[in-house]
Amino acid sequence: MKLIKEDMEIKSLVNTSLDELFGAFEQAFADYEIQIDKDEHLAMLKRRGFNPALSFAAFDGSKIVSFTCN
Repeated sequence: MKLIKEDMEIKSLVNTSLDELFGAFEQAFADYEIQIDKDEHLAMLKRRGFNPALSFAAFDGSKIVSFTCN
């Protein structure tokens, strides 16, 4: 079984918009009972010291399919 498609690419989040990151976050946690909106998400990233240069995502084409925010 192949877990990673060969055309996926891992890149830093430096050139990724916060809107795009929020979309991926929203999709990843869609099944959670408690949802946060975009403003709450941005506040959480700021509070936790989010650094896009130290954060990465797996992209399938232009779509984020996995991410880590540091």
